[in-house]
Amino acid sequence: MRPICPKSGKQGFDSATDAKASLLSKHNRRKLQPKHTYRCPDCGNWHLTRVPPERMAKRRRAS
Repeated sequence: MRPICPKSGKQGFDSATDAKASLLSKHNRRKLQPKHTYRCPDCGNWHLTRVPPERMAKRRRAS
């Protein structure tokens, strides 16, 4: 079982490659599928998101 981030509640992955492999396998069937990965500043694992990297950067600067 993959770890769950205590702050975001998202499933964590050991690497960006593992997260992207998950995109190809299970998320292809979802209408609002995530397309991006990011390293979580809280737990250090990789997560999936629909938010583009440039918007993620803006969110981090604003908080």
